[in-house]
Amino acid sequence: MPSCPTGKGRRPRLLPAFLLLLLAEGEKYGAELVGAFEVFTAPWPADRGAVYRCLRDLEESGQVASRWEPGAGGPPRHVYRITRTGRAALPLWNEEIAIRRRNLARFTRRYRQLRRQPAPPGQHLEDKT
Repeated sequence: MPSCPTGKGRRPRLLPAFLLLLLAEGEKYGAELVGAFEVFTAPWPADRGAVYRCLRDLEESGQVASRWEPGAGGPPRHVYRITRTGRAALPLWNEEIAIRRRNLARFTRRYRQLRRQPAPPGQHLEDKT
């Protein structure tokens, strides 16, 4: 799956999926992308550096293209858009996210079951490992 680099054998991080999705909705400049991404990461702020590194990686892999545009009364803005390659990656990301969502649902179901069970003598749920 095309993505930002990850360690060997590790699942790709989801940042590229979110950035590609946001760009599929329309062109955006860097700061605008960071703000839109924070909707997904709330209540935690987005890591601006990670967003810009990922955009660079997506551009190097041909999934995103960019251009400089004059700023309205300010410095020029780097405007990003998704490419055909990036659009082709979206269904793969959707599948990856669906798999993770199922795994997270399994976790929460099992955790709820665990909460309903009495803790072993002398142990609180928070102490279980």
